[in-house]
Amino acid sequence: MSIYVYIGDDDANKDLRDLGYNALNSLKEAKECLEGAKGWGVVDMLGGGLFSSMIKRSKIDEAKSKIMIAQRDLTTFYRALDNFEDTNVELNYDEFTGFVDIVFDNFLMDVMVQKRISDALNRIEELIGSTEKIINRL
Repeated sequence: MSIYVYIGDDDANKDLRDLGYNALNSLKEAKECLEGAKGWGVVDMLGGGLFSSMIKRSKIDEAKSKIMIAQRDLTTFYRALDNFEDTNVELNYDEFTGFVDIVFDNFLMDVMVQKRISDALNRIEELIGSTEKIINRL
């Protein structure tokens, strides 16, 4: 990945940095939600039952919302840079998966959902790192 940024116009760079910080903040909010879901996922795997499954699902739904905002903010930032990097983060937790996770609450399902949360969290961390590098270049 090569990103070239013209460093000449301070106002333009400030605007780019502002977009970058906005995207970065959105990513960090998504990360925080995913970490909460991951924590409740551990509780669920250790036998937390219906209560922990419901809280985990709530945290996942919140994370999905934050991920959508972060993707929008990242896309805006990358477009301003004339850079079209992949900003996609997939949580792969749909209504059916949520239903099965709660109704058939078992260790195997909990592990599968935990893996999906971890994968999304890793992707968010990658995007945070790359966004910070770009901002630091501006």
